[in-house]
Formats: sequence, structure tokens, C-alpha cells
Amino acid sequence: MPIRSASPDLTGRPISSWADLISPEFKGKAALQDQPTSASSMWRMALEARGDLKYSNKGNMTKKEIDKTIDLMMDIKKSGQFRSFWTTFDQSVNLMASGEVVIQSMWSPAVTAVKTRGVPCVFQPCAKDIGAGLHPGADEASGRAQARLLL
Repeated sequence: MPIRSASPDLTGRPISSWADLISPEFKGKAALQDQPTSASSMWRMALEARGDLKYSNKGNMTKKEIDKTIDLMMDIKKSGQFRSFWTTFDQSVNLMASGEVVIQSMWSPAVTAVKTRGVPCVFQPCAKDIGAGLHPGADEASGRAQARLLL
């Protein structure tokens, strides 16, 4: 399960919310895993934390919530928020270690790999944001959302 991590020397401040992943402050310096199940969880947590949406049930979204989520995601993606969508462990490590990104979803061993290269990288749990680690259920609405996430 990817978790959010950051390079504290490059963010200039503590990362305290999933909303930071989509903050214009980090435009072009963020990355996200290119895997719909995990990415959809990250998107929903970030959008809700930023105040764009309040989901009745993140694991069983309504059609209206799916449509609004996808519209917002596409706008954020088109704005250049993300430097990359990574598909492999090594890509996530290289993006952070090189300084190309300063905030992204990562697996815990990837954070350790970045640190072994002498690059500061920390887990930034977001206690104030509920739902970390939530994956959508296997219902039809979540399946539609997953299929359309990374358009």
C-alpha cells in the first residue's frame, strides 16, 4: 500500500494533510502511483482533505461523487500538478532521490531506499485526515471510478 512521504529539505515545511499532494505549492513536484486502486484512494483523500468534496462513503461512491472526483482529478492533472505517475518501485525511489519530486505516494521500503542514498525522506502520516489506506470496495460504482481514474 503506498503511503505519502516527502523530502523535508525540499518541501520547506511539514506535510500535514493529504491535500498537500494536490497543493499548487507543489505543482510539478508531486508524483502518484500509476495504479487505479491505490491512486483512487489517494485522490479521494486529497480532494476531501482540501475541501473539494465530502464523500458519504469513499469505498462506495455515488455516480455524482465519481463524476465530480474525475472532473477535479482531470483538472488537477492537466494543470501540471504531477511530475510523474510511477509504475515501479525503482521509479518511485529515483523520482524522490533525484529531487524531481518532493511529495508522492511511496511504499515504505522505497522510503528506506531513498534514505540509503543520503536523501532525507520521511513518512508524513496525516492524523487529521481520516481514511488513510482506504481502498474502494468491489462494487460497481468503485469499479467504474477505478477504470476512469488515470485517463
